[in-house]
Amino acid sequence: MTDTKDFPSVLKEWREKQGLIQKALGEQLGVCKSAIHRYEHGDVKPSPEVAVKLVKLGFPSKFIQCGGHYNRTAKTALTDEERAFAEKHHKLVYSFLNSRRLREDDWYDIIIFGYLHAVQVWFKRKELHKYKFSVIAYSSMRDTVRQERKRARRHPHVISIYDVIYQSDGLTYADMLCDPRDCVEI
Repeated sequence: MTDTKDFPSVLKEWREKQGLIQKALGEQLGVCKSAIHRYEHGDVKPSPEVAVKLVKLGFPSKFIQCGGHYNRTAKTALTDEERAFAEKHHKLVYSFLNSRRLREDDWYDIIIFGYLHAVQVWFKRKELHKYKFSVIAYSSMRDTVRQERKRARRHPHVISIYDVIYQSDGLTYADMLCDPRDCVEI
């Protein structure tokens, strides 16, 4: 795999080298076969969650791209110059997390895409150089957090009736249900 390839072609080549069909990779990433097909044809980019799973499976991170609002202007991986710049200013990611009181374990893998997007925008749009890079990076990371929270509202957390109720000494939601034959109307 060379640096001149784009995400879709690198993903397909990598998947085939792993001996995986689209369906098998989709199962490992928690997406359907058609999503893999669409990634490999450049129709869509994976979500940040899927991108993180890809990297954990061994996909080369320098080719990673993720969905729309995180990477609108990026069609390619970071250049060497962009990568060096991103590494030099990486402390901004932790500064942003701390300033917003966001837990690193929960948010780092999400906002890093906003940060990398800011790096690419910084290099593509020279007119932004009248601002500090930290302003551009914070703005992009803030947008990423906003989009993630919006996505989370569209996909609310689902619980099971067998989940333990918080601070209940092991009581489950199922324990709170009564058999209709045992319930007495008041």
